[in-house]
Amino acid sequence: MASFTRPNGSSVEVPATQFVRARAAFSWEMETPEGVTGSAIFKPRIMVLEEINVVGPALQAELASYTTLTGIRGQTYWIDANRAGDAEMPRTSERSPGVNAIVPVGGIRMRISEAVSAAQAILDVARTGT
Repeated sequence: MASFTRPNGSSVEVPATQFVRARAAFSWEMETPEGVTGSAIFKPRIMVLEEINVVGPALQAELASYTTLTGIRGQTYWIDANRAGDAEMPRTSERSPGVNAIVPVGGIRMRISEAVSAAQAILDVARTGT
């Protein structure tokens, strides 16, 4: 189980099996020390001070089905591929520059920059561990 720091300085144990996705926190989501952006881990949602490049690999070390996909602004999303749907084409209402695929996970439809086939390949590898 990974251990992280909440914005109030307390420690929190995060079992990877209970969380479906993680991403860098938006600046308005939590109060952090200057220069720290932190991460948001979802389902249920918790905020931690550690950067996503620390949080994601820690989740993956515990659960191999965690993998990364890229958001439309280049941000890294970490998701549990075993609890994500298959990659699909964006609906008309989801189309915008940079959106090449949608991956349903944790009750949302994540807009992804990878092509559908590339996103699906990433998910498939994480699901099988090959």
